Amino acid sequence: MPKQPTLLVIGHPGHELRCYEWMRKTRPTVLVLTDGGGAHGHPRIERTRGVVAQAGAVAGLLFGTFTDRDIYRFLTDGIAEPLREWTSAMAATIVALRPMTVVSDMIEGYNPSHDLCRYLVRAAIEMAAHSGWPVREDLCMPLTGNPQEAWGGRMPWSQRIVLSDAQLAAKLLAARGYPELLGEVETTLVSHGSECFRNECFYASPPGSLLDDGLPGGAPLYESHGAGQVRAGLYEKVILYQQHVRPLVCNVRRALGLS
Repeated sequence: MPKQPTLLVIGHPGHELRCYEWMRKTRPTVLVLTDGGGAHGHPRIERTRGVVAQAGAVAGLLFGTFTDRDIYRFLTDGIAEPLREWTSAMAATIVALRPMTVVSDMIEGYNPSHDLCRYLVRAAIEMAAHSGWPVREDLCMPLTGNPQEAWGGRMPWSQRIVLSDAQLAAKLLAARGYPELLGEVETTLVSHGSECFRNECFYASPPGSLLDDGLPGGAPLYESHGAGQVRAGLYEKVILYQQHVRPLVCNVRRALGLS
C-alpha cells in the first residue's frame, strides 16, 4: 500500500494503461475527463473502471464526466462554465484527499482533450494550494511514442519505473484486454516493441499556467488531424490552439480567480 495518497487525472479512458505498474504500486484515486466515446459516441469508460479496479486503484466521482462531443462543443463555442465546475470539483478532491503526488496527461499537441486535461489539472493544483494543500509532485506522462523520449527526447524524465518481466506481462495482458484500444496497442508494439511498455516515465511540470511554454514542435498535430476529420464529415470545425484551446483555458482560469 502507498504511504501517501496519490491522484491520477486523465483525459480519456485508456490512458491509465500508460502507467499501469505505477497504479499497481501507488493505488491512486483516478479521475477521467471524458467517457472516450469519440466522434461516434461509443463510450469506453466502464472498460477503464475495470482496469482501475484490477490495478487496485479507486475510481473517483469525476469519472467520464463529459462526452468527446461535449469537449468539442466547449472548445468551438468557448463554453467555460462546465469546465470551471469540473476543475473546482477536482480542486476540492485534492484538498480532501491530500495527495503528495498528482499524475496527469502531458501536453503533446496530439489531442486537444489530452492537453485540456493537463491545463485543468494545473489550475486545480493552484486552487488547492490556495486552500491550504500544496501538491508536492505535479507530474505528467507522455501518451504517444517512447515514454523515455517525450517531445522527441527534448524533455528529460524525472522519475522512471522499469518493469520486471512479470510486471510487463501483466501490463501487456491488461492492454490487450482493452478491445477498444487493441489497434493502438498493436501499432505501438510494431513501432517500438514491447520494451516500450517496460518503462513508465514521469516528467516534472514547470511552474505557471503552462499556456506560454509552447508545444512540442510547431503547430499541434490535432490541427492537421482535425482538418481530416472535418473533410470526413465527423466534425464541423477544426480545433485550433490559438483560436479555441488557449482562450477557453484562459476563461476557465479567469472564472476560477487564477491569473
